[in-house]
Amino acid sequence: MTTSAARRSPGSRVLAAAPKFGTIAGLAVLFAVFAVLRPSTFPTSSNVLTILDQASLLAIVGGGLTICLVLGEFDLSIGSTATLGGIIATNWLGHSFSVVWILLALGAGLVVGIVNGFIVAYGRVNAFIATLGTGAVIYGIVLSITGGTARQVYAHSFANLGQGKVVGVPNPVIIAVVVLAVLWAVLNKTEPGRRIDAVGANSEAARLSGLRVARYRLTGFAISGFCAAGAGVVLSAELGAGYSDAGNNYLLPAFTACFLGAVTLREHEFHIAGTAVGVLIMGVAFNGLAQLGVAAYWQNITQGCILVGAVTLASVAGRLQPGRWGRRRRRTRSIAPGQRAPDLPA
Repeated sequence: MTTSAARRSPGSRVLAAAPKFGTIAGLAVLFAVFAVLRPSTFPTSSNVLTILDQASLLAIVGGGLTICLVLGEFDLSIGSTATLGGIIATNWLGHSFSVVWILLALGAGLVVGIVNGFIVAYGRVNAFIATLGTGAVIYGIVLSITGGTARQVYAHSFANLGQGKVVGVPNPVIIAVVVLAVLWAVLNKTEPGRRIDAVGANSEAARLSGLRVARYRLTGFAISGFCAAGAGVVLSAELGAGYSDAGNNYLLPAFTACFLGAVTLREHEFHIAGTAVGVLIMGVAFNGLAQLGVAAYWQNITQGCILVGAVTLASVAGRLQPGRWGRRRRRTRSIAPGQRAPDLPA
């Protein structure tokens, strides 16, 4: 019997398989192109560490966001939450360092995530609308605290959190690796992680099997808020000050990295390893463009093009594999055509 795979042309089969490994190949090609254009500066070990340092905060935010996306939800408040975390950590530090303010900043992010999760999971409010609204509220709170002015920090021990190094590796890189490793282990090696996968794959089936779907959705938002606030704390330490709009720059890049990751290695599924690849692509692209002297606004254009390209690639590949979507048991939330995507407002 002739299978659908056999009936497809070789070109279609290549295009259908390209998303799984195309992003990794694209990362290698992108690095090679910039290395050729700037051979004396781009491929050096110091610049590689710079790329990782620049991408580390995006990795932390994107890692937390990935958990929400696995559950089939959006979190548009991550930028404001990151800003809030940084402002709380810096607003009262002054010249002396205290871990209390860092814990309060992380706790604030956790509270924001719990509030988002409660509104979405128990209040049954669309995640897009709920997190957009809470993001606006958080931004207003930040402005009320700061008055729109930067909060300078003079505590060297706090600045060292974002500016220091361990055996030559920047602290933010180490923190990002630890965060991603923990999130990967939770999703892939623990029972709660498997249940999060189950809720994201089919929430109704998960509910009928006895899983507390609302609780896991709330947990996903809590993790997202906690990671965003943590990234904000590290960002403020790196900058040596808290700015009222610093975290907003991570909203679109985080979604772009996650959607890039959803077409990496697996068949259109959000997962931590894929998000890490997406973060590296963004980091290499931005660093390379900066070294070429390209105007800053091209970074925004590049982000938009990468995001649209990643989703388009997933859509095209999904249409070329119509017989596989229903047969394969999904570990995480799919973004393929015909599958339930994260809710958007009607």
